[in-house]
Amino acid sequence: MTVYNKAIEEFEALSSQEKKTELISLLQKFEKLDVIFVKLIKAVKTKNYTDRILNGIYKVLVSSMEKIDQMDLQEWLDELQKLFQVLERIHAAEMADRQKEWDPEQWLEQVLADKY
Repeated sequence: MTVYNKAIEEFEALSSQEKKTELISLLQKFEKLDVIFVKLIKAVKTKNYTDRILNGIYKVLVSSMEKIDQMDLQEWLDELQKLFQVLERIHAAEMADRQKEWDPEQWLEQVLADKY
């Protein structure tokens, strides 16, 4: 087992809040490299990502660190940019689902339409 695999395993055993704290701490170490880290820090701090998503972000970061010796830094930053875009799409989809689940105006219109 590599150091990276062990780190991922240990991360997955943490509580949700501990994962969030650990992930933010890791991202802050890189925030001066590119604006994508600042965006990721803000996203992790402000959005309610599930454990699965937090695990995924961490895995990408740790796996990327393992590959960075073989990869150009710009390629790595491009990969992180893609990750952020995926996270933004996930968040937008979650918000759309939440809106569908409970839209008070739509519900009221529906209730009124049924009654009158």
